[in-house]
Amino acid sequence: MEKLSEFKDYIPENIYERLGKKIEYLMPPQADSVRKGLFNGKNLIVSAPTASGKTLIAEMAILNSFLSGKKSIYLAPLRALISEKYDDFTKDNSDIKAILSIGDYNEKDYNIDKYDVVFASTEKFDSIIRNSLQKIGNIGCIIYDEVHLLSDIGRGPTLEFLITLNKLLFPNAQIIGLSATIGNSDELADWLKADLVKSDFRPVILSKKKYFEGELINGSVEKLNNGYDDPLSNITAWLFKNNKQALVFSQNKRNVVSNAKTISSLIGSKLLEDDKKKLLSVSKEILGVLDRPTTQCEILSDLVKNGVAFHHAGLVNRQRKIIEDNFKKGLIKFIVATPTLAMGVNLPANTVIINSIRRYGDYGMELLPAIEIEQMMGRAGRPRYDKEGNAIIVARNESELEIIDQKYFSGEVEPITSKFNSEIAIRKYILNLFCLGIYDKEDRISDFFDETFMYFSGIEVYDKIEDAVSFLEDNDFISNNKNKIEVTRMGKLVNSLYIDPLTGSLFIKFIERIKKKESIDEIDLLHVLFCSEEFRHIRTNQKEFQKYE
Repeated sequence: MEKLSEFKDYIPENIYERLGKKIEYLMPPQADSVRKGLFNGKNLIVSAPTASGKTLIAEMAILNSFLSGKKSIYLAPLRALISEKYDDFTKDNSDIKAILSIGDYNEKDYNIDKYDVVFASTEKFDSIIRNSLQKIGNIGCIIYDEVHLLSDIGRGPTLEFLITLNKLLFPNAQIIGLSATIGNSDELADWLKADLVKSDFRPVILSKKKYFEGELINGSVEKLNNGYDDPLSNITAWLFKNNKQALVFSQNKRNVVSNAKTISSLIGSKLLEDDKKKLLSVSKEILGVLDRPTTQCEILSDLVKNGVAFHHAGLVNRQRKIIEDNFKKGLIKFIVATPTLAMGVNLPANTVIINSIRRYGDYGMELLPAIEIEQMMGRAGRPRYDKEGNAIIVARNESELEIIDQKYFSGEVEPITSKFNSEIAIRKYILNLFCLGIYDKEDRISDFFDETFMYFSGIEVYDKIEDAVSFLEDNDFISNNKNKIEVTRMGKLVNSLYIDPLTGSLFIKFIERIKKKESIDEIDLLHVLFCSEEFRHIRTNQKEFQKYE
């Protein structure tokens, strides 16, 4: 930690005064960022653990851009994360006009020229560019939070497309990429022509432990004798007895709710009477968020009575906020969450429990990447409250004990890799580029792909580009008139709907069948929906099969 006063000559006076009202010291990544030209417009990739001060680096860049009379864009992959960043920024900088853009169509989203800072999800900013590019204005700075999600099969292609497009649209904008610890941060920095700020600093010491057959293992062995064979029950009973809060990470929504019910049955009757009264009030507040509470609302409300909550992307924003606030107050003792909670959302706990190192993927059960485990463990330890945070990973057998040691405790975090080379992404974004009017010739499209992280990493997709353009032309989404590409009305519609052009083609052919008055029933409609790329990967469990057989 270094005193803020030591950086007075680096920081513009107005910004220095703002910072001085809330901090006295800069954490190592913050100090390094200032030294490496944060206030001189230098591009930066900041690769550092959770809670190491990355958000303040982004805020300083935004303030610098604002004082230069330019707009800033803050992009993040999750609604909960970008909402939190917006709330934190506006609380400290009420004189700066900021807008939060995360949901469905809102007229204000496309009047962003009236705002100094735009906080948006990556998908929503993609939509803003499609619909209101001319209003974006003079961009001074673009922040990409959780930029390591370039490696994510779902979110990565949109993020990579946006970064590449923004480099072309706003070549003079400063780029700030905030990343978890990754294996090839230098390669990412080289792609973005950025200086690398790399740090392993954590404000709270992290103690990593394994749990196996009733024992906590961390060099020494501690036996947990709470009378439960189930690992989660044994660990949470021990933590509750020692007055410790915890975040529990489970791998899907169904397991999250099931695990929360398990913990609730253990601790509900053991709560202090005063806590029970307060939790009953919180429970009623949860239930009253919606005029007509859903079954999920009722389950969550019942769990909260017992000091337990679940947290996943399906929660209503207001419910999520109530849960997080009461966890921070210490009233809610355990939150069971999907791994998305580990992505940037500021909700540390004394202890983190990772209940499984595996999840069901496209090819069966697969190990979680080290970067995800690292982010989950990074939530352990509350700055200003804990000297040490505890991360406990449950091993189900001796083989997993070895995996935890070698892959998660001693191994290197995986490098990020591009996921932009899928045919779906290439089709979808080539159509978008034509719609934006940036390119009107087929042979120029490859210029865009030459600027991607995919190409920088050595992956060429020229054949796929050619196939995608041919597909768009064959299906009347574009027309080629004397080597000049024009987008058809149907092409513009498919692009605005944000769907794969192949899905658009499938739907159009189905509509043509209806126009011909062919016999169509509900099964036909469901069949065409589930043949689309967007529905293809929806999984059905055994109980659902039995229900519809």
